[in-house]
Amino acid sequence: MEIRPRAGAVRKVELPTMPSNRLGVLEAFVHAVDRGTDLPISGHNNLPSLALMIAAGESARQGRAVPVA
Repeated sequence: MEIRPRAGAVRKVELPTMPSNRLGVLEAFVHAVDRGTDLPISGHNNLPSLALMIAAGESARQGRAVPVA
């Protein structure tokens, strides 16, 4: 992934690989249910990531920078 700030140099960031199927998510869910614990990452914790992805899509559609809500 490339980070392109308004001022400064472009930075390349390596992202971790993720499973391409739902098996890991389902296993984590079953593990949490079996043990009565929370999932490692909750939907609430992912809201900022979702806002970023929506803004990135809107930015690409409009061809300009848009604020992250």
